[in-house]
Amino acid sequence: MTIDEVLEDGLAAKIGLLKGDRIVKIGEQAIADRDEMRTAIREAPVKSKVVVLRSGKEVEVAVEFLPTPVRAPGSGVGSGCASETG
Repeated sequence: MTIDEVLEDGLAAKIGLLKGDRIVKIGEQAIADRDEMRTAIREAPVKSKVVVLRSGKEVEVAVEFLPTPVRAPGSGVGSGCASETG
């Protein structure tokens, strides 16, 4: 899944992701689409790593996913993250 936009004060910018980065892995789960990304975020340990493909090279970024309240099925992911690059 390729990042199309990174807002200056957004979470992606805070953890060091860039426009054009392709998210290939969250924790131990490979990412091919938005649904896999949502599942991986929900299932990843609080302290985890995101691997992106940037200019042909894999870059590993440390993240800390914030816990979210349990939501009813179909109500959305609602996960956030807060951390800096590692």
